[in-house]
Amino acid sequence: METKINEKDGAEMVWVPEGEFIMGSDDHDDDEKPRRTVYLDGYWIYKYPVTLEQYAKYCRESGLALPPKPEWGYRHNHPVVNVSWDDALAYCEWASVALPSEAEWEKAARGTDGREYPWGPEWDTLMCSNSVGGGSSSTASVTAHPSGGSPFGAMEMAGNVWEWCGDWYSNAYYNNAPKRNPIGPPKGSGRVLRGGGWNYNRPDVFRCADRYGYAPGNGYYVFGFRCVSRPGRI
Repeated sequence: METKINEKDGAEMVWVPEGEFIMGSDDHDDDEKPRRTVYLDGYWIYKYPVTLEQYAKYCRESGLALPPKPEWGYRHNHPVVNVSWDDALAYCEWASVALPSEAEWEKAARGTDGREYPWGPEWDTLMCSNSVGGGSSSTASVTAHPSGGSPFGAMEMAGNVWEWCGDWYSNAYYNNAPKRNPIGPPKGSGRVLRGGGWNYNRPDVFRCADRYGYAPGNGYYVFGFRCVSRPGRI
């Protein structure tokens, strides 16, 4: 696994090589259809979601207040939460990175074999922070599930926090989306979120292909993000 460090925030990044992968699903929600083959140029993606510790550094250097404290308190090695899409975008600009496209996020989570979950074809409640069967009562450390990583070594891509992507959300976008480096529609009903959060109790929400959209100006106690770097681009 090829890795490097973003010197601005200390984040470890893993490499996702150029090539095709299987995106979407024909077996679940309509907004995931049709399942298709998509080609992406190579890119780096953060191994973990952005942590509170990393976000606090950004706030100190930018003269900003921390996001509202969640009910479980500030925990440095947990994903930052209560951040809007706009907040995440501003962080990316500070760190000289970008929010992943929806396709970049899904390939990093899913690999190239069309798997349902980052760790494989079957649901396993022990592989991520979730509330299936009672489960979690808050976010977890970004290193809490070392066996739940994706084929490319990206961690916590299911559960813990929903992660903002760069794209506008449209439930019909896949019908006409380009098959090479798709970046989402020009407008939509919200910005894309991926991965599911710790407070969800349905296994299907944590599938790599599951999609959700939300107003970009609103943060939530189960919303976070990770970043990408595109060599020669961003």
